[in-house]
Amino acid sequence: MLAGLLFVTSDWTELTPLASVVIIWLLLRGLISLEMSVLSGRAINNDSIWLLARGLVDLSLGLLLLANVPIAVILIIIFGVTSDLITTFGAALSISFLIAGVGLIAISMSQRNCEAAK
Repeated sequence: MLAGLLFVTSDWTELTPLASVVIIWLLLRGLISLEMSVLSGRAINNDSIWLLARGLVDLSLGLLLLANVPIAVILIIIFGVTSDLITTFGAALSISFLIAGVGLIAISMSQRNCEAAK
């Protein structure tokens, strides 16, 4: 919610502050998803597998973006914001949203089936 509020209320027009917020968001969401997967994974089920997948993807993307920040800063200083940089950043977010969305749909269907079985 904090990341969303920052995006909506800020007047940032540069990629650098936005990238920082997204990296922190991906790292935190990845860690939280991994923890939830471990806590719900006592009995391996679809929910824990999707939470594990989302956690691994988000954490990996966050670490990958974090590792490339120094290189990206140098490139931005030299060349400005390039379309390749924006494309890579957009692809990372797209992958994260895709895995999270599919996982949430699978989890909701699993929960609905559990409720129907009761």
